[in-house]
Amino acid sequence: MDSIAPLFAIGGWTLLSDVLVVLSAAFLLGAVLERLGFNALLGYLLAGVLLGPNATGVVTDPRAVEVLAELGVGLLLFSIGLEFSWGRLMATGRRVLWAGVLQVLLTLLLIAGVVMLSGMGLSIGLVIGSSLALSSTASVLRLLISRSELDTVHGRSALGILLVQDISVIPLVLLVDTVTTGGTAMEVVLQLGKTLGFVALLVGGFWVVALKLVPKLLLTRTLSGNRELALLLAAVTGLGSIALAHAVGLSPAVGAFVAGMLLAESDFATQVRADVGGLRTLLVTIFFVSIGMLADPAWIGVHLPMVVGYVVLLIAVKSLLIAAILAAFRIPLRSAIATGLCLAQGGEFAFVLAGQAYPKLIDDDLFQLITAVCVTTLFLTPPLVIGAPRAAQAIVGVLRKVGVVKGLPTAEPDEPLHTDGHVIVVGLGPAATEVVRQLRAAERDVTVVELGGGAVPRGRALGAQVLVGDATYPEVLQHAHVEQAASIVVTVPDAATAALSIRVARSLAPDIRIVARARYSRAKPDLEAAGADVVVDEEHSVGRTLAEVCTTC
Repeated sequence: MDSIAPLFAIGGWTLLSDVLVVLSAAFLLGAVLERLGFNALLGYLLAGVLLGPNATGVVTDPRAVEVLAELGVGLLLFSIGLEFSWGRLMATGRRVLWAGVLQVLLTLLLIAGVVMLSGMGLSIGLVIGSSLALSSTASVLRLLISRSELDTVHGRSALGILLVQDISVIPLVLLVDTVTTGGTAMEVVLQLGKTLGFVALLVGGFWVVALKLVPKLLLTRTLSGNRELALLLAAVTGLGSIALAHAVGLSPAVGAFVAGMLLAESDFATQVRADVGGLRTLLVTIFFVSIGMLADPAWIGVHLPMVVGYVVLLIAVKSLLIAAILAAFRIPLRSAIATGLCLAQGGEFAFVLAGQAYPKLIDDDLFQLITAVCVTTLFLTPPLVIGAPRAAQAIVGVLRKVGVVKGLPTAEPDEPLHTDGHVIVVGLGPAATEVVRQLRAAERDVTVVELGGGAVPRGRALGAQVLVGDATYPEVLQHAHVEQAASIVVTVPDAATAALSIRVARSLAPDIRIVARARYSRAKPDLEAAGADVVVDEEHSVGRTLAEVCTTC
């Protein structure tokens, strides 16, 4: 007990007290900014600015917080890897994917060229170009989803480019590591080859673990029936990938992304994604606060005109470049311009990439400039995303009047990214099996959500798509595309679990038709109160069936 007491000592800053202050400030400022219509992530950044050594100095030992922040970055990359799949990439369209590749390369080269012309050298140019080539996946996607614009043409275009940007984080991390290390050309090549060799070994190791050993373990009765063991396995996978990459001298982001990407191909990716969600949110929040601590309000005040100028320049260059690339790929001009405005900001990984080169390659002034520009553009992201469609329409109207848009498509119908009208069945017991069988006989598309890994072969044998996951998690139902489903059938026997699944489904898709099974009559009112449209009472149904049999005897 004596060793625990100092953690709570008044007047002493320990890791526990620092984290408590950080999370409290992040919560308060995040809630305030969310209330004002901004992204809560900006509140986390602002909390870091206010708490850091360059402002109030409340957190006097930011290094301890940075350790947790590095874990947050790793888990963020792990979750991005879980989202990555060739199927999802292809669904966004080849044009958009190639546009994303060109956007990253051209933005990097353009900024690097400008930096070189200013006399700062190729290495610094590559670092700044890499940092500013990326946009904010967390901010943009959250805003597009909240506005139901993810399935519009500009929403799908933004999603595709963001996916490419997320994938490009890994080679950019390697690039910045290499140019920061310096040395002769041969030393740089050898270092890059060594790094790629470690990555190859990491990929091979995780391929065996994630796609061979883990599925066999999860299909065993022990893990399929124990919720806590599956959760622990998810945490070990995510954190273990970070630790292993660090142990072999790689960036934790590389190991985390590789592990997530490989695990995404397994049947258990959906639940793993949901399991690490809470831990990831906690650590990513600390990450954004730690980034805010790097900003120097006094420095920004002194150099405010320069910061404003570079903010305007970055938004103009990125939005114009993205719009031009998409228009060249025959994306409607209005949607191309709207996409460019949505992705015109600096991203959260700008801080990671610039931080790798600071202070070895870039000095304090340059790092503060990159930080100030990216934080400011993040604050401007909500109005840019919200106003993008109207602004794009107005710009197209002006261009049409002067005859610039002749020969270019200016509009096309917004087609949904996923097929509408499928039915989600929660659970795969005997009752659910019959439901799936009848729906497939009627040629309906069915997605089964079941926590037990043994449901995978049984569900696929019935012709259904199967997601291994807990339907009480919003992330799991989102990956089942509940917002586009015609109906959801909740068949789990536990009334509390069923009610929670219904509430989550109703919050995600207010208009969906929900049919639920009540094992006992007393559970029916609770399921109806949770939001079920139709509740099938097993006790009454069995009674009616028995009565019908007796009357025909």
